[in-house]
Amino acid sequence: MLICFSGIEAADGVERREGYNIYHAIINGELRTVKVYPERDLRGKPGYAAWSGVYEADFDSEGAVTKYRAAKDVLTGYSIGAVSDGYIKLGVDERPYRFVPNAPVYSVENISVIQDYKSAIEDLKPDWNDNWFIKLNTDKAIETMWIFKQAGDDADPLLDDIRRFKENNGATEGRGGLDYTYFEPETPGKHPVFVWFHGLHGATSLWTSHFEFNPIARFANPAFQSRFTSGGCFVIVPAAQETLNEKLPLWGNSWNPEHVPLFMDTLKEFLKNHPNADPTRLFIGGYSMGGYMTWQTLKMCAGGTFAGAVPCCSDAQKVNTDTPVWHIHSDGDFFPTEQVRELVNAHIEKSPLSRLLVLPKAYKFPDGSQAIHDHLVWIPTLNDLKYNDGTLYSDIDGVQVQSTLIDWLNSLPSTTAL
Repeated sequence: MLICFSGIEAADGVERREGYNIYHAIINGELRTVKVYPERDLRGKPGYAAWSGVYEADFDSEGAVTKYRAAKDVLTGYSIGAVSDGYIKLGVDERPYRFVPNAPVYSVENISVIQDYKSAIEDLKPDWNDNWFIKLNTDKAIETMWIFKQAGDDADPLLDDIRRFKENNGATEGRGGLDYTYFEPETPGKHPVFVWFHGLHGATSLWTSHFEFNPIARFANPAFQSRFTSGGCFVIVPAAQETLNEKLPLWGNSWNPEHVPLFMDTLKEFLKNHPNADPTRLFIGGYSMGGYMTWQTLKMCAGGTFAGAVPCCSDAQKVNTDTPVWHIHSDGDFFPTEQVRELVNAHIEKSPLSRLLVLPKAYKFPDGSQAIHDHLVWIPTLNDLKYNDGTLYSDIDGVQVQSTLIDWLNSLPSTTAL
């Protein structure tokens, strides 16, 4: 049975009962209420609940959802293009899909589905920032479409930069490792590699990590690429196995230590296939859950594997490595500043090239607007720790950062080749 949620971790639109919660969802095209047990993961085991998406679901005798998995013949991605002559262009690559006449569309704009907006595909307007799910019939035509409206319609879409990335679906195609998107510099010569781990639920689709307030694509912009001393930098954005694909060993899970060997296999394969990628200049970083993955990767890999690491807005970890780390945090975040400061300072004693940046509460975004949440420090980080007018960010004490992020990466010594 197909079920559509817009995030059952949401606090709004939920009626709480003893032992379970009641959520609104679209099930087989109808708006219904369903029971959901709290703290169940996508496989029915203890853990986090389902995120926005369209799933196949199982129900128990009480009518409660017990398990989610990838829906067969349902594809997902970002960016909706124009509709013309029975076709609609979808995805970053604007791939045309034929649709069944009168195919229904369900547009979800609420935190938790409390209303289903039914329309026709012919009435859709192009929107770069919409997350879509489509169910294909046996002729590979769209018979149903679900759209998740995202925030940030007025923001710089970065779509030109996002389109510079390519897909690698090795995991879902059975070749192992992790799925990822990547950018390859066009300039000749050896170039460093910057790996960016997304936050929790950032792998709802392979392209999710490029949207929803995550401007990693900016690193593929020619202006940013030119700041690297080699004239460019590879960018890899791996996806945790949150896709509900039962063929994957960790399906439904966000970043955890079990992902580290899969990531390292992916990285080694990437280096093998891209001889211009410099194995002595490997950098890793990530935000929130991706910051945790950054620390876990350092913890589980031998010293000298990575030339530097940039965990953001995550709890710091104790690691037995001298890899330089620049941990970026906000004093208003839910991770205690003093705990982060203690752990990172202990690492700085072992690795003097390491840094800690604590931004003040209620810091500003690069465009000067008020940050909507203190957890979002990866946004200034991925703007190279600069405001749009070129001014460098300052820490909680008003002291300007020593350099941009890219300048710090350029300054780090090379390692032995992986």
